Amino acid sequence: MTKPKTRSRFWRVLADVLFGIVLFVLTFFAVSNIWNMVDERTGYQHPFLGFRSTVILTDSMSFVSDANEDRLPAESERICRDDIVLSTRDFSFESLQEGDVILFLYEDRGLVCHRLYDKYLAKDGTQMVLTWGDANNKPDNPIPYSQVIGQVYDVIPKVGGVVLFFQSPYGLLAVSLTIFFVSLGFSIAGRERKTAMEILTYRLL
Repeated sequence: MTKPKTRSRFWRVLADVLFGIVLFVLTFFAVSNIWNMVDERTGYQHPFLGFRSTVILTDSMSFVSDANEDRLPAESERICRDDIVLSTRDFSFESLQEGDVILFLYEDRGLVCHRLYDKYLAKDGTQMVLTWGDANNKPDNPIPYSQVIGQVYDVIPKVGGVVLFFQSPYGLLAVSLTIFFVSLGFSIAGRERKTAMEILTYRLL
């Protein structure tokens, strides 16, 4: 009689632990997505926990153009459409070096991920940076350093489409419904276990 009770208790504890993990992951994902959308609306000044994840939407860093073959080392990491780049704000104008991959606000294109090509001080003392996409044939127009909002430190390949879905209204609805139904299922299961224990206790009495 002891073994079935022990086995049943083990599965109940395991189910509770799994529920906690699933609920934490879904909640964290939902909060981070909402934060990222707010960050975008406010000019990318408030990254989540000091870091930012950004989905790549173009192929401007996916291969090396003829114009860049002599400038870039062969082992330079490729960044492709639907990859996710992780960036931090822990950098300065002085610490940035040629070849660093950065995120910046560029004209009417919004957030862009390209490689730093050069940096300099304008005649009026403004800190300027010049960037160049690996697959492009010429550099971008110079921008003020103040428009640089992140330095890329890692790349997660080919999961950007999933993230974009969960950042959409449909994705947020799916996460919310999943949390609700998972919580409801465990709540019902908990009540059923409690009822079964009460019946068993009553019979023993």
